[in-house]
Amino acid sequence: MRPHNNQNKGAGRRTGAHPPATVPRAHALKASGTASTTLLVTMMLATGGVMAQPVPDAGQLLRESQQQPPRLPPLPAVEAPAAPEPATGTRVLIKRFRIEGATRFDDATLQAALAKFRDRELSFNELQQAADTVAERYRRDGWHVAAVLPEQDLRDGVLRIIVVESRLGRVLISPDTLPGTVPADRVRRYIDRAAPPGAPLNLDALGHATALANELPGVRAGSVLVGGVQPGETDVQLRLEPRPVVAGSVGVDNHDARSTGSAKLNANLVLNSPAGLGEQYAAQGSLSEGKRYVRLAGTLPVGDAGWRVGATGSWLAYKLIGDAALSAGTGQPNGARGDAQTVGINTTAPLWRLDKSNGNLSLAHEQRATKNETVLGPTSDKRVGSTSATLQGDLVDGWLGGGANGAALTLTRGRLDLSRVPLDLATDQASANAQGWFTRVNLTVSRLQRLDDANTLWFSINAQFANRNLDAGEKFALGGPQGVRAFPLLEGSGDEGWQLTVSWRHKLQPDLQVETFYDLGQVRRAKDAYAGSGSPDRYSLDGAGVSVEWAPANGWRLNGVLAQRLRGNPAALANGLDSDGTKRQPRVWLSATYSY
Repeated sequence: MRPHNNQNKGAGRRTGAHPPATVPRAHALKASGTASTTLLVTMMLATGGVMAQPVPDAGQLLRESQQQPPRLPPLPAVEAPAAPEPATGTRVLIKRFRIEGATRFDDATLQAALAKFRDRELSFNELQQAADTVAERYRRDGWHVAAVLPEQDLRDGVLRIIVVESRLGRVLISPDTLPGTVPADRVRRYIDRAAPPGAPLNLDALGHATALANELPGVRAGSVLVGGVQPGETDVQLRLEPRPVVAGSVGVDNHDARSTGSAKLNANLVLNSPAGLGEQYAAQGSLSEGKRYVRLAGTLPVGDAGWRVGATGSWLAYKLIGDAALSAGTGQPNGARGDAQTVGINTTAPLWRLDKSNGNLSLAHEQRATKNETVLGPTSDKRVGSTSATLQGDLVDGWLGGGANGAALTLTRGRLDLSRVPLDLATDQASANAQGWFTRVNLTVSRLQRLDDANTLWFSINAQFANRNLDAGEKFALGGPQGVRAFPLLEGSGDEGWQLTVSWRHKLQPDLQVETFYDLGQVRRAKDAYAGSGSPDRYSLDGAGVSVEWAPANGWRLNGVLAQRLRGNPAALANGLDSDGTKRQPRVWLSATYSY
């Protein structure tokens, strides 16, 4: 099943580009009065940057740095249906059923479940199937029972079925000695809450608690049922295994923006329950020629229902390189640089844990500050405070050979403050008018469909909706290695949009996979169009290609993508190039990661 990658990580790809070539004009306005400021802002919007190459700001780069590549869920194991036992031997006519010992359901409910066996001549195997049907009716609601057939005389056509409703006896943890990093006390609290000793044993509740225990950092948990000491009791045997305390990865890719250097080094470090509390600490960093990014996060379990609370913080600094670092027209260095910081808190609650389905609700609040400047001084100093709620779920099914489904819906409410640089605020008020409160909704839906042991189909769609024009750091983007792969990172950004991927994946070997794919997306530049928002307001990008991934057992994962655009770029610059100043056909994405 797909790992929960649900702490607002799948909230959509929000990027975008500011109107280009505004910096020199912006600082010329500082000494002007109100009337001249309005005039110059209007001129800037009317003439700004048709030929110039758009460049990203700190907010956009931060959003792209926070993006995580999707992880494919494991496919369900294919189980052959059990062959029915042949109905041989002596048969007896059954007219009625007498059910004894049942307290969870009334007699009418259980009799209804047995209707197909009534007024029929049944073999011994079919008599046992009738008892199993009663037990299965209990199991549908999660209850653990035994339904047995006592010795009896069937000449009157009445079949007695005795129901033994299980009660939980003891919770046994093995092995007896565990490392101090294993949160065994937390595991026991989860089990005790779901299945109190002496209470009727509900397998759904026990499975929910075991799944929560297995999600704790530092431990791998499994449970089996064994016979209890007292009649009618069932004991739970918990098997705990320590997970590695330290895990992480290092890698290199060319997935970053050209304006800050596409080649990038990545590193991740995770500490799993070092104090034995089920806590987790994570550090993530990336380094390119023009960008530095660090993110720290920590989570801690609270209570005995599987809730976790956490805190995050991140820092990014960038400077533009190459032709993006030169002023349009003059060719002189523009000194464009900036930084971003975030702090946030979050909590995640498990809504359900079933054998083939999971659900979570996450809440998060984040405060973000981004600054951008050139040789002439600050161009923006933004503050964004946002609160989000994410509902995430996954489901494994047996449809058409089996598949794994995932979905996430995120609602974000936030406020943008541009007032620290008056010119930036004035420019915004005369154009996008993004200052103030905004609402954004992001949706992700995916399915991995099994065809056979070597072939699968992958389908995913991401979408964003907004109630107004958004700041660049909140926009949705089509291009890049996680979007329409035939186009560069940050290409095709707007307030609203959607992006679809369909691919066929074939395993050449257990560790070698080839994929053919088609990517399609559409973006709406501005929720409310304005002079300077760009034309066309709505447009589509698509591409197709092939990727190869090799993941040997020694921890390495190598991936290469070759993507070709199928149509032109409706939002290309006047010289026909994409927004990053290139027009690579095909476009190649490479990555190499070592996990430990």
